[in-house]
Amino acid sequence: MENKAKNALKGNKEKVEKILEYRDELYRVIPGQTIGEMNRCLEFMVPQLEKAIDGDDVKPINEEVAKISRISRTFADAAMEKEIKPIFRDLAENFLAIVHNWNIATVKNPQISTNVRLTDGIIKAQMSIMDAILVLRKTIERAKTTQQYEPPSFELSRSYLDNLKEAIEEGGSDALVEKKVND
Repeated sequence: MENKAKNALKGNKEKVEKILEYRDELYRVIPGQTIGEMNRCLEFMVPQLEKAIDGDDVKPINEEVAKISRISRTFADAAMEKEIKPIFRDLAENFLAIVHNWNIATVKNPQISTNVRLTDGIIKAQMSIMDAILVLRKTIERAKTTQQYEPPSFELSRSYLDNLKEAIEEGGSDALVEKKVND
């Protein structure tokens, strides 16, 4: 179990580090100073989390908790205020997974937990809405195509209905009933 947890941590850390290389794109979605702060937080969170996975008691200092709390709030604010870009979604998914696990293993700060859950919820909701918009656009396109399609049988039916309408207007409602011939 410890190996699985450490491998997941290592995978998340590597993904975060890879995403952090795209600074120009990241500056559009989160404040610039946050990127440097994230690197510094990884430097203390990962070793502390590894120790916690090994069963050691870890007590972060108040400054570390404050940094993580600020960053988690920055992610929540960015998710609420801006459109969710794929780079932000991927960074949040991986970085906040580390933050969440670190928080559970060490300080159990309710504000950090709230910010992580809030960010995750907003991202998932916005992605669901974007998926719904895409499906609705495709449905509208298909409906427009179907609406324009008129097979020849529709023309025959219209002609038949027009003739019936004329017959009813000329002969009244009895025009559609067969006349009986007296023998």
